[in-house]
Amino acid sequence: MTYWEERLPKYTGSTYHNRRRVLRSWLDFVEETERDLDAVGKKDVVAWMEWLRDEKKVVHSTINQWKIELSTVYSWLDENDYCENIFDGLKKKVDYDWLDARPEKSKGSAQGVTYVTREDYKKLFSACESDRERVIVGSLAELGVRRSELAWLQLESFNWENNEVTIKTAKQSKPELMYQPGFYTTSHKLLLKRWIDGERKAFAPASSSSYLLTGHKKEMIRPREITTIVREIADRAGIQAYREQEANGHGEDSPRQWAKVTPHALRHSYGVWRTKAGMPLSQLSRLMRHADVQTTHDYYLRFSNDDLKDAYDRYQPE
Repeated sequence: MTYWEERLPKYTGSTYHNRRRVLRSWLDFVEETERDLDAVGKKDVVAWMEWLRDEKKVVHSTINQWKIELSTVYSWLDENDYCENIFDGLKKKVDYDWLDARPEKSKGSAQGVTYVTREDYKKLFSACESDRERVIVGSLAELGVRRSELAWLQLESFNWENNEVTIKTAKQSKPELMYQPGFYTTSHKLLLKRWIDGERKAFAPASSSSYLLTGHKKEMIRPREITTIVREIADRAGIQAYREQEANGHGEDSPRQWAKVTPHALRHSYGVWRTKAGMPLSQLSRLMRHADVQTTHDYYLRFSNDDLKDAYDRYQPE
């Protein structure tokens, strides 16, 4: 398998060992059930999950985590044009509604908390191994962008003199919200320029691409690759964990529902950090490009138990 030879050796530590174990399980299943590795599809993925459950007695939460690991492999293979992503179109409600994948909730957090502390963010940024990774992590946290918004950023989007950027938002059904302003620090500007003038030029599509972040073979990085990169950096940083999914009735098979550190967690962090620093909610809502301030309040301002305890102590009456 191409991934085993080209991509896997680049990992270290827990990421390497976890990915290798999952790949070994998948290849053993393919061999044992006499399937053609070049012709497998989503039905084979489901069969593998059932094989793990019935033959190997693997618990549901581990099956779900292994499914996420294997989907990362096929995302890379698809991104590099080796094969189609066999996970495309795979839906929990339709294909494997038997899976009850509820891992232990992260310790010390209130229900639904999905943000990164400043201390863990520093660890995350320090674990980046390239300017490309630093730009991805830094832009998600510095601009509070969604992963699709980061992928859409173009070189001409930036006003370098004023440290401003025009962000094409994910709310394209509302023309008045399609393009919104964002801002960044001088240190982030220096990082962006270093990436543009340096590492970015080594990517094959860079000379013809107008996008800030290119893929290895495509002019625009795929949002899914952004998720993969953030999760892998969090693994290296030792801050990744899995949390219990909220029963919201949709998106059950999305990796971001399970991993603690994801692109969307960094977007949440953007909101939580600024709220804790005292930014008015109305201004934060505009910076996060929400159509309604209530969205900012209801879905992005989720604090840990420690945050709530600090607020309780800080605002004790005289």
